[in-house]
Amino acid sequence: MIALATNVLARILLEDEPDQARRARRLLAEEGATFWVPITVILELAWVLRSSGLTREAIAGAVRGLLALSGKAERFATFDEALVKQARNAGALPAVEAQ
Repeated sequence: MIALATNVLARILLEDEPDQARRARRLLAEEGATFWVPITVILELAWVLRSSGLTREAIAGAVRGLLALSGKAERFATFDEALVKQARNAGALPAVEAQ
C-alpha cells in the first residue's frame, strides 16, 4: 500500500508543476497498486486548494474523488465544519462527520 502525501495530490489537482503532475499521475496509474490517503493529508489538501483559489465546489469534488481511494473506510472524520456541510450536500461517501 502506498500512502500519498499532500504534495503528490496537489500537483495532480492544481497542475502547477507539470513534471511532478505527470509523475504523480503515473504513480496513481500503477497496475495493482493500492493507495492510502491519511486524514491529515485530505485536510491539508483542502487548505492548499482553498489557498490556491479553488471554489468550495471544486474542493468538495476533489475530496470526493480522493475518498474513492479509501473505499474500505466506513466514515471520514474532520474538524472542518464547512467540509462536513459540503460533503453532506454532495452526498459524499463514506459519510463525513464532525468530531
